[in-house]
Amino acid sequence: MRGISKLIAQFLLALGILIGLLYVMYIFVRKRVPFVASRDVQVLQRHYIDRNTSIVLVKVLDEYYYLLLSHSSSSVLKKLSEQEVAHLEVKEPFSKILFKRLSKMRSESKEEKE
Repeated sequence: MRGISKLIAQFLLALGILIGLLYVMYIFVRKRVPFVASRDVQVLQRHYIDRNTSIVLVKVLDEYYYLLLSHSSSSVLKKLSEQEVAHLEVKEPFSKILFKRLSKMRSESKEEKE
C-alpha cells in the first residue's frame, strides 16, 4: 500500500512539472508570435485548381486581389480595378442558401396545415 501511494505521488509530481513546462512554453510562444485576427485582410472566395493550388480573392484594406497560392509560393495574379470590383458578386455559401430554402419550405408547410 505504501508503494502505491509513493508511485501516485511521483506520478502527480511529474504531471505537475509537465503542466508547468507546457504553460511556460505557451506564454513564451504567445509573446513571440502574437495572433491577432485582422479585419484589414479578408479572404472572400477560394477556388481550388488541385489539391495544393488555389486561386483566392482577397480584400486588403480597400483593394481587391486575385492570388495564386501553392505550398511553396504565392503570387499576385491581378489587382482588380474599381469597375471590376463594382461587378464583383460575392455569392452566399451553399449551406446558407440551403437553410434559407428549408426554413421557407417549413413555413409554407405549416401554413398549409393551418
